[in-house]
Amino acid sequence: HGAHQRANAALAAALARAHAQAGDQEIAAGLAATRWPGRLERLAGEPLMIIDVGHTPAAIAAALAGFKALVPDPDATLVCGASRDKDAAAMIGALAPAFPFIIAAQAPHKGEDAAAIAALARAAHPGADVRIAASVSAAHALAVTRGRPTYVAGGHFIASAFKAAHLGLDPAGLRFF
Repeated sequence: HGAHQRANAALAAALARAHAQAGDQEIAAGLAATRWPGRLERLAGEPLMIIDVGHTPAAIAAALAGFKALVPDPDATLVCGASRDKDAAAMIGALAPAFPFIIAAQAPHKGEDAAAIAALARAAHPGADVRIAASVSAAHALAVTRGRPTYVAGGHFIASAFKAAHLGLDPAGLRFF
């Protein structure tokens, strides 16, 4: 999903042709079967929930453009967080202006404090309704209750924790390393 994935697919096809002597049918079948977990990944059920693990300014911008192309709803919800060792101001600054309702959450692994994320969101989008979730599970519950399409962004840890909550698991139980 997303325009940026067309370039990735074209590169993969060129490599398959050059190094594996793959033909058009094999390439088409491979591309059709390709899944990128965590890259504009749609979670099952309603409301529509899409997670993305992008954590650099370029990845955030590309994935946000992909989300907006897939979901042109101006009332979508953003659930966001960031790792303490990432540029949270740049990430949240790029994301927040695109959403009227923002839920700040702290990922259980290496997550920046939710209040700090909320402050960045308020600074980037003063008119947004910004909420602080006590946990990623609470952020998930609030997003479900709101019932609008939801985009979860800010890196691997927040996206993985949100997916765990969506599956009924305890995000605090995730082990990354």
